[in-house]
Amino acid sequence: MKANIKIIFFFLLSLNTYSQKEASNWYFGVNAGLKFNDDGSTTPLTDGQLVTEEGCASLSDTNGNLLFYTNGITVYNKNHQVMLNGSGLLGHSSTTQSATIVQKPNSSNLFYVFTLDYEAHPNGLRYSVIDLSLDGGLGGIIPSQKNISVITPTLEHLGVAKHANKTDYWIVTHGVNSNIFYCYLLTENGLSTTPVTNSIGATINLGGFAEAGFIKLSPKGDKMAFTSTTNILQLFDFNNETGVITNAQTLLTGSGETYGCEFSPNQNVLYVSNPFSGIFQFNLLASNIPNSKNTIYNGNLFAGALQLGINGKIYVAFINQTKIGIIHEPNNIGSTCNFEFDGVDLANKVSKSGLPSFITSFFITTFSVKNLCLGDITEFLLNNTEGILSVHWDFGDGTTSIALNPTHSYTSVGVYEVVLTVTTLEGIKTTHKNITISPIPIANLVTPQIRCAESGSLYDLVQHNPDILGTQADTQFGVAYYNTAENAQNNFNQLPNTTLLPIGEKTIYYKVYNLNNINCSTISSFKITTYKKPTATQPNDLYLCDENDDATETFNLDTNTSQIIGSQNPTNYTVSYHLSQSDATAKTNELPLMYVNTLSEQTIYARIENNLYTSCYTITSFKIGLYKKPKVITLNKIELCDDGDDLKEEFNFVNYTNQILQAQETTNYSVSYYSNLTDAIQNINFIAENFINTTNPQTIYTRISNTNNTDCFKVLTFQIEVMPKPIININENYTFCEDGYIRVDAPLGFHSYEWSNGASSSSSLFFQEGNYSLKVKKQYNSVICETVKNFTVKKSSKAKIINIDVSDWSENSNNINVFVEGFGAYKYSLDNITYQDSNTFSNITSGNYTVYIKDAICGVVSKEVFVLNYNKYFTPNNDGFNDFWYIQFYSSEPHLTVEIYDRYGKLLKILKKSNFYWDGNFNNNPCPANDYWFIVKREDGKTHKGHFTLKR
Repeated sequence: MKANIKIIFFFLLSLNTYSQKEASNWYFGVNAGLKFNDDGSTTPLTDGQLVTEEGCASLSDTNGNLLFYTNGITVYNKNHQVMLNGSGLLGHSSTTQSATIVQKPNSSNLFYVFTLDYEAHPNGLRYSVIDLSLDGGLGGIIPSQKNISVITPTLEHLGVAKHANKTDYWIVTHGVNSNIFYCYLLTENGLSTTPVTNSIGATINLGGFAEAGFIKLSPKGDKMAFTSTTNILQLFDFNNETGVITNAQTLLTGSGETYGCEFSPNQNVLYVSNPFSGIFQFNLLASNIPNSKNTIYNGNLFAGALQLGINGKIYVAFINQTKIGIIHEPNNIGSTCNFEFDGVDLANKVSKSGLPSFITSFFITTFSVKNLCLGDITEFLLNNTEGILSVHWDFGDGTTSIALNPTHSYTSVGVYEVVLTVTTLEGIKTTHKNITISPIPIANLVTPQIRCAESGSLYDLVQHNPDILGTQADTQFGVAYYNTAENAQNNFNQLPNTTLLPIGEKTIYYKVYNLNNINCSTISSFKITTYKKPTATQPNDLYLCDENDDATETFNLDTNTSQIIGSQNPTNYTVSYHLSQSDATAKTNELPLMYVNTLSEQTIYARIENNLYTSCYTITSFKIGLYKKPKVITLNKIELCDDGDDLKEEFNFVNYTNQILQAQETTNYSVSYYSNLTDAIQNINFIAENFINTTNPQTIYTRISNTNNTDCFKVLTFQIEVMPKPIININENYTFCEDGYIRVDAPLGFHSYEWSNGASSSSSLFFQEGNYSLKVKKQYNSVICETVKNFTVKKSSKAKIINIDVSDWSENSNNINVFVEGFGAYKYSLDNITYQDSNTFSNITSGNYTVYIKDAICGVVSKEVFVLNYNKYFTPNNDGFNDFWYIQFYSSEPHLTVEIYDRYGKLLKILKKSNFYWDGNFNNNPCPANDYWFIVKREDGKTHKGHFTLKR
């Protein structure tokens, strides 16, 4: 019996007081880290070598000394060096739960590092075993136990819960394109090869980063939360004795990307993050858990992983930030959970999406403390009371308690070490925590503030800190500013030290807080009235023409008022004008709106002020001055000669600009031209300097403007006219008869005559044929126009008849062709009355004709011509009609001969000039009635054959 007592005593003694600090050191993000202190505070760590976008894991010993940490790819030892054989793990820096570290049950030096590949890639779930006794106690991965495959592919989810036997562990992951959870048991004999499979909850199909999310087991290991970036949040019951998962509840679904999740220390509250819409809280004791959703953060920062710390607070990773958030009182429902989005400064190291993963049982014996301000009733709360036989509290000020969740009132400020001793069936566990009881500061009043500022301008709130703190030291107390009293109360959306304030009245709430405990605070407020500082739009300079050349003009300053006010409401502002900056600032010596200048150029200062607060003003300036009006001269009519016979010509006004300006500088004045007075005055529709007139004559309007102010101008007019060219009324062709001459007479009245033969009078004689020209000039007002006429002189002569060719022997189809020599322009006629150009006369009857050839200059020549014919039959019966056959007009060719034959070719008769008739006899005997043939032989050698009929 005594022996048994000794064994029990030894067992209790061996499990006597120890601290559970395995989660004391965190390494995550880009070289970021946190150290959890005994008093519940944190200190940033800057010595970490780990770089990861998401998942990672850290582990310390029970006294809080770092052992090693990893991102699932590389393991770093406590000296921040790559562990022996510690590189090349098959996790991934972009896996949500890339790594988790679990100490092998009943082993002091062996640790499993579980890793997950990303987005269901083939490496899946694997483990590597670290022997911490290797490398002189720095540890190393056992080569034969590296990257051992467990299951592939999987989602990016990995949860660990302690078995109900308090020794072994469940390793939980999720399948791909399924709703299966796989639960593997880790014992002192290693990891089971056959998992407990649970088909329950949502089916997660690949695509759209649905593989990402978290599995989180509650500290006691009886609840499990599951998230997927398909915006699914589910809650399950987990049997940590059998690995069976039951009672699926969907708390959240829809659009978005649900990401991290975490249980409160007392397991009654579940938190979830959505990178795009905030952080939400669910009351797990509510009758309708999905409807218990509370939003505790809806800012624009990208919220990532959530992780419980050993101080009982939940920490929130914000991507690419140098601070992370804290849920100070995660057991509380609603805003009293006290979320602070920039609660932990990482000393310029950078948080990404992930925080270290831990075995949730590390946090089961922690406790939290509320109300740490002097005068508060401080509450001490166990995070978990399951299996506790008794507790003992030492409050650090000489008082104790054995109540599970005691309260205590401290009488003075200071740091107190609270020691909690918990007796459970496993033994006695002791937790130490230093708490600080802080004084509540005084918030001194700030007088209402009035200011003049531009819309949306920054306001320095920190300038009021000295007045608010008064004699209180800024090393002990701080001041924070908020938009609402509720935000100040909840430490939510603190305003920056320099904040944008709108126009109008704004209430600023300020909170004076103890730097050691922000909850020890006093809230007050003050009003800031911001009057809109006017915007002074830069007005135009005012320059007027010096109309009377006396160096003074009256300026209407009010013409710039609307410009200065611009788009602002003119009823809200007043503008005044002054001669100096100091007068405008003091608003003295205000100028009349109709102001007569005293110098040729002056600066005018304009003050625009807010009518509601006249000390809110802006000053701008502009110049006033005088421009000289141009001088105008009289310009004579501009005349051009008409080259195109259309009374339109191109006038080049550039040639007259200098004449118009005279001594006035072209750099000071410009000249432009217009077709009417309205355009010239309005300075529109100017015409080109190379201008073709549209009417004749035409009035041109010229605007001479001061180049510095085109409204300072004068207009002059002048005429342009296109003068017709002189008309030379002479022929283009002249002809004279050979051995003679011709006189050409030009019209009178021209300024000069220039004949190409050298003559200079209005007429000229020409003795030789050829091409000649005459140039005449006519004097107008300012221009002499000239015309040149070309003409030809030719010789002519009487015609010399060379030959007349007659085509005869018909009744009325005969032709006469006349051939002549000469160089005249000949015409032809048969009656000396009607002449024709052709030398051929057609379709004429036989007979006697006279051919006339006429030259218009040299006269007419003529010649008689005969057109021959013959009788087609004759009747030699002595009745006096057709008694003989002969050639008609034979006498015109005295050497003409005719031979007559009968049908047999017998020559019967030869007719000649002396005997040109046949009486129808042969050798004095009558020839019979019949057809007879003849041959005519003419003087020119031509012959003609035919036949005729003798009738009896």
